Amino acid sequence: MQLLVLVSLARFSDAHRVATALSEIKDVDVTHRQKALKALAMIGEGRYQQAREMLVQALDEAHGYLDIDGVRTFGAALAICHLHSGDNVALDELLKTIFAAGDPTPFPAGTQRAFLAIGTLNAVRHGRIASAERFAAEVEHLPGQDGPMPVQSAAWATAQLRSFEGQSAEAARVLWESATKLWDRGARFAALVAFLAAAEIESTPERLDHITTCLSSTPDARVLQAHRDYLCAWAAQDGNATLDAAEELDRLGRIGVALSACEQALTLASEREDIELEARAKDIQTTIRHARGAAGYDVARFRAQSASLTEREKEVARLAATGLSNQEIAAHLVLSVRTVESHMHRVMRKLDLSSRHLLEENNAALL
Repeated sequence: MQLLVLVSLARFSDAHRVATALSEIKDVDVTHRQKALKALAMIGEGRYQQAREMLVQALDEAHGYLDIDGVRTFGAALAICHLHSGDNVALDELLKTIFAAGDPTPFPAGTQRAFLAIGTLNAVRHGRIASAERFAAEVEHLPGQDGPMPVQSAAWATAQLRSFEGQSAEAARVLWESATKLWDRGARFAALVAFLAAAEIESTPERLDHITTCLSSTPDARVLQAHRDYLCAWAAQDGNATLDAAEELDRLGRIGVALSACEQALTLASEREDIELEARAKDIQTTIRHARGAAGYDVARFRAQSASLTEREKEVARLAATGLSNQEIAAHLVLSVRTVESHMHRVMRKLDLSSRHLLEENNAALL
């Protein structure tokens, strides 16, 4: 219980010390829950890679021993870990494994709420709206209050769907109200993650000031502070500060948000015709991509729109993402160049992209 309270309060250093002390006590087995909480504390501290490796190993061992409780516990923590980093490929594979035997109805309430909320986010970001709506309805009807860990709330599912429908203000409001209730309950980690997501959807000076005040009482939350710095820099339209935050976010394991920050800086550079800013943004973006491998990271975040791509638009976009020109795409699909140009124009508008070289980074929308 002490470990849960410390992680909920975003006192990650204290939580890590307690978890380490428990593991060193002879003849006392560390429970699945304690191990998962230790990993979440490590994520909050910015030690994403270590947390991920610990959870992957623990989940593999649970699978090997047919330990259902371990699969549920470590699976839920690992899903939060993947959502934190924005690793869509890893999250997809994990959710397929978790949902392989059907929906997670036998899971404990907090774990079930997290899986359904994450399932909704993942489904929307892949254009599977029917599945997203079903998950959202299920999480909405779960009994009890929201859990104390990030994403253990129906508000995440609702906000993603409202954002997809173009109702950004409503999406931000739902998340902000949920975060406020969580903060008042003492679930500061979950609250701060939701506050930041709400401000990412629709930023206001008042929201950013409130987040800054909340973060002043949680000095261990370095990852969340970096996210705040990015949102403040972007609100100020400061391209270089946005890229400074991107580098810090990447270092702390918030890879999808870091790449999103690079994309925002590229947009700003294009609008201002700032060659130096554009070069720096591309350099940081390339560095992150090379260091993190070829995984498809969630760059769009909550910017997915209801104007989803048609099958033909996806087909054209996938070919463009491989580097083909409009003329080459036209020849491949036996279309006129003018038709391909029209498709590409709609693709770029719907995905809110400033350059076709960004298509590869939004591959989730092209599936």
